[in-house]
Amino acid sequence: MSDVTGARGEFSVGFSMMRDVNGKPLFFVRHLGEKANLLDFMVNLLDGDEQETGEFFMIQVKSTKAAKSTGSIPARFKAAEVSAAHSRKVPVYLVAVDDAPGRNREILFIAIDKNRHAGVSLVPRLHDLNCDVTLESLRDEVRAHHASKLDNFVSKFGVDK
Repeated sequence: MSDVTGARGEFSVGFSMMRDVNGKPLFFVRHLGEKANLLDFMVNLLDGDEQETGEFFMIQVKSTKAAKSTGSIPARFKAAEVSAAHSRKVPVYLVAVDDAPGRNREILFIAIDKNRHAGVSLVPRLHDLNCDVTLESLRDEVRAHHASKLDNFVSKFGVDK
């Protein structure tokens, strides 16, 4: 992946997540910078007044121009990275951006939850960040996780769900 492809994917994710859903944004996205270890974004939930609630999650973005038009999107996240993500004790999601020429950009994701032990090589086309209902479900999941006060994150956005 080129630096341009990666940057374009990260910008796409940020813009998609901060768009209005039912007239208001649900998330405030902070890019952690080039030197950030493991993860690209910290995402805070917003209340109805567009104020941060304190609930948050993390995202790693993988972009490619080489995805086929059907099937899963290549997105490599090693087993050691999965383990490191678990140590964060907050929800972590892997986002794959299909930026293949001549097609609409797709932004799909999966959770890196406690049920995942192996690395990831592909993100299936199941959970789309360009879908308002999915963004609302993601917000609700993160909110429920923080309310539970549990360290082990379990997600409905896993690969097999």
